[in-house]
Amino acid sequence: MPRQRTKRKKRSDAPPEFTESAERVEDEASSSSKRTARRGRRKSKSASKRYRRLKIGVVAAFLLIAAMVYCLDIDTVGANAMQPSLHKGDVVLSYAPLFPGCRVQPGDVVLLRRSEDTGAAPNFLRVVALGPAEIDYSDDRLTIDGHAPARLELTNPAISRPGGSPEIWRETLQNGADYRIMLPQVSLDGALKGSVQIDPGQAFVAGDNRMASYDSRQTGPIPQSDIAGCALFVLRSSESDGIIGSWIKLIR
Repeated sequence: MPRQRTKRKKRSDAPPEFTESAERVEDEASSSSKRTARRGRRKSKSASKRYRRLKIGVVAAFLLIAAMVYCLDIDTVGANAMQPSLHKGDVVLSYAPLFPGCRVQPGDVVLLRRSEDTGAAPNFLRVVALGPAEIDYSDDRLTIDGHAPARLELTNPAISRPGGSPEIWRETLQNGADYRIMLPQVSLDGALKGSVQIDPGQAFVAGDNRMASYDSRQTGPIPQSDIAGCALFVLRSSESDGIIGSWIKLIR
């Protein structure tokens, strides 16, 4: 029977210390190359993450600019119809009510679309009612579907004021929206009186300065499509009554 030859491990003539040292060097070189490869992969992943973040930032900035252009508007108050909430010369930031959740509600201060035949009309007024509703008005007083908004006098009648100084009242609508209105000390009887039916898709708007406002009491209800935006806050106040001097004033 033929003898099977077995492979013998080649015996090294080098001393054991040299062999162990060479093996350590070889292991260290292998580990170093592996670490270098891992670092390369980590750098590649890090660069890829930075690139993705940069793309997200660019897209977010583009969307923000688009929102500011198409959804926000900055306009200057052109009349004293909204005193004491807004004064002539105030710079107001408004947003366009484009989505169902942002639709106009009674009590909102709105920016109206301007046209050549309404150049003298105020560009900011307050929505008092939305159609369908029936409005009766007599001078500064309004009745909405038979209910008059609640009023509370804010001006202390015990304090003497110069003749003709207006009184400040708080008016509250049925939906809970409240705001301040300005009334003369002496009421004017019969100057404005009438009744109007508001159809769906229409709004009845009025100024907070009731006896110095050109609004739906004179012009009738307006289409809601004429509302260009809802006022958010005053960027710069002409009365220096903002949070920081003339800057940033909440609309009450």
